Amino acid sequence: MNHAFNRLDDGKASLRILIELYNGAGKASRGQLEAALAKSGVGRSAFYSSLGVLSELGLIYEVRKRARGKNLLFTELTEKGDKVVKAIDELHSLFEQEFPE
Repeated sequence: MNHAFNRLDDGKASLRILIELYNGAGKASRGQLEAALAKSGVGRSAFYSSLGVLSELGLIYEVRKRARGKNLLFTELTEKGDKVVKAIDELHSLFEQEFPE
């Protein structure tokens, strides 16, 4: 199996992070992202290791920006990350259709 695909699977929260960024117009502050994932039961260790995997694969990048009088760290999708998350979103939609709750 493809090494990059296996690495994506290593990050326990990788898919959730990508979907959260996709739903947030491709970017979110680190605090917003961590809070949203904590609500779905993602722990801090899984969150940070997944950020590392996504960055290593070139799917996200992080940038410091000044907002609301503070320096905040924002996580954004790269062009490659945007392509990958669109395919993941299609897969997610298929699962919702085929396996409704």
